[in-house]
Amino acid sequence: KKHVKKKKPEEVWLEADAFELVDKSASAKVVSYTFKHKTMGITLTTHYQLAPQGYVNCELEVKNDSDRDVIGVQCPNFSMLQIGETSADDMLIWPLGSGIKQQRSEISNLKIGYPKAAVGYYDYYDRDGGLYVATHDPDLIANQLRLQPDDALVYITCSIQKGDLVSPKTSKTFH
Repeated sequence: KKHVKKKKPEEVWLEADAFELVDKSASAKVVSYTFKHKTMGITLTTHYQLAPQGYVNCELEVKNDSDRDVIGVQCPNFSMLQIGETSADDMLIWPLGSGIKQQRSEISNLKIGYPKAAVGYYDYYDRDGGLYVATHDPDLIANQLRLQPDDALVYITCSIQKGDLVSPKTSKTFH
C-alpha cells in the first residue's frame, strides 16, 4: 500500500483592500462591522465595545470557509494617527526591560513582540492626551504590537497582530 502525503493548505495573509463591507450596526456602546473577502470564503466580524471603565474592547471573529489556512490577523488598525495639533511632540512608551521612551521622530516600523504573553501594551501620547494600546490574551497566543510612520513622518499607524492559525472550515474569535 503506497503512503500518500496530504498536501498542506496554502497560507494567506489577509489584506484590508481585498474585503468588502457587508454589514454594520451600532448601539450606544457597541459598533460592529462585517467584512467578506472578495474571492475567498473568509468573513471578518469586528465588535468594538465601550467598557464601563472607559476603554474600548475589540473582538474579531474570523470565519474561514476557504481551503486555505489563515496564519494571522491584524486588528485593530488605527491609521493616520496624530495626537493633538502636531505629531512633533508625540511620545511612545513601551515595556522593554526598565521601559523605553521614544520621541515620534525616533519611531520607524516598530514591532514589539509578546510571544506567549497574556498582556502586551504601549502608550502613544502628547501633552493633549493619548492612546493606550494593549492586548490581553488569556489564550497566550503570540502578539505583536506595531507602529509604522507614514513617508512624510506626520502620522503613524498603530495595530495589533495576532499570530494564530485559523484552519480551513473553522472559525476563531480574537480578543
